[in-house]
Amino acid sequence: MATHYQHKSPPWQSVTKGIQLINLLEGLSLAGDLAEGKPTEHAKNMAFIASSLGEMLALPREEQRLLYYAGLLHHILCDDGDKYRLKKIQEEDQKEAYVLPLLLEVEDIVLKAQENWDGSGPLGLSGERIPLLSRIISVAMIMTEVWDSSRDYLVWRHWTESYLQKYKGTIFDPSIIVVAIALIKEYRFILDISRGGQLERWKPFLEKEQPIFVDSLKIVGVLFAHFTDYKGIGTVNHSRDVAVVSKKLARSFRLGPQKEEELYLAGLLHDLGKVVVPKEILEKAGPLTAKERMIIERHPYFTALILDRIPELGSISRWAASHHERLDGSGYFMGATAKELSLEARIIAVADVYAALASKRSYRGPMKQSEIIKILQSEAMQNKLDKNVVEVLLSQIDKYNRLLKFTYALEPIALPL
Repeated sequence: MATHYQHKSPPWQSVTKGIQLINLLEGLSLAGDLAEGKPTEHAKNMAFIASSLGEMLALPREEQRLLYYAGLLHHILCDDGDKYRLKKIQEEDQKEAYVLPLLLEVEDIVLKAQENWDGSGPLGLSGERIPLLSRIISVAMIMTEVWDSSRDYLVWRHWTESYLQKYKGTIFDPSIIVVAIALIKEYRFILDISRGGQLERWKPFLEKEQPIFVDSLKIVGVLFAHFTDYKGIGTVNHSRDVAVVSKKLARSFRLGPQKEEELYLAGLLHDLGKVVVPKEILEKAGPLTAKERMIIERHPYFTALILDRIPELGSISRWAASHHERLDGSGYFMGATAKELSLEARIIAVADVYAALASKRSYRGPMKQSEIIKILQSEAMQNKLDKNVVEVLLSQIDKYNRLLKFTYALEPIALPL
């Protein structure tokens, strides 16, 4: 039986009315689909299939809900480069957050779904030693992959049944195969998945979740910062660097605690769109071709596309997606000018440039402080970056340099800033 978690409201709310957990996770699951080159409904389809299997098995609603979340986040929570990502985040930050225990449980379900019924998986778990929800996710994964290959119901049904029968008792739990084959013959299930109505049956139940506020948003933000940054060796920790620098700048401009936290979250999320950029381009040592640069310059658009699915984020989405805009209109992807860029968007832009210059890249080491100062001043003089924001950062650049060294901690507030 899944554990029920009690939400403890924080002393103040970063997003005034909070964000429904399902909206946040469904929107950000798009990042996983884009990163893997999957259809944009892939994660939603898997969530629907997994939770429908749970319903057929008469599991408690709480466990059906966990299956839905595991389907949404399976790409985010499990990849070959960084297993148990959330446990690492937990070690980095000991603050209480309502959403973290829930996501840790979902992560464990997803990772153990790689086990095989006959014990030939990576951990050697077999039979009923594999958690039931993980066994269900394992079956849902292959059902979704086959659905992606053929949206024709009769073809899908034939291929799915053939594959599941072939590996029944070796990869898959035989009892779940029986249920899966019964499910794909249900007319309502087929109509729902064919017309994209996956969420309609589940959203009323999932919306009963407690809204999540600042602490939980930070955990989710850091999770996706990890997912984004580990796409390339040269970008590891970049999103968190931008987050902590943006928060410090907001404090310098006396924007208030709420804006500080919102800018911190925007910094964590600003590079989500990079999940669509091939790793070989992100890590290329030499100059980019015109085509490669065009691919790179699309990433703020995809940041906006992903975050626009979470309407409660409001301005946070706009600030995050504007990090490559410039005051003179020479930026991308929107070509926005000074009158369209708020102070918050300007802060994110300066923090992004500074963090990139100060950190190691695949094609160079971190720049010297004198070079960083020269570049930032030049960008400000050319009316690309905001002069006031640049001046504030440069006036305390030694402190900002030290700040970057502490970005392995989720919230480096212990620094004497």
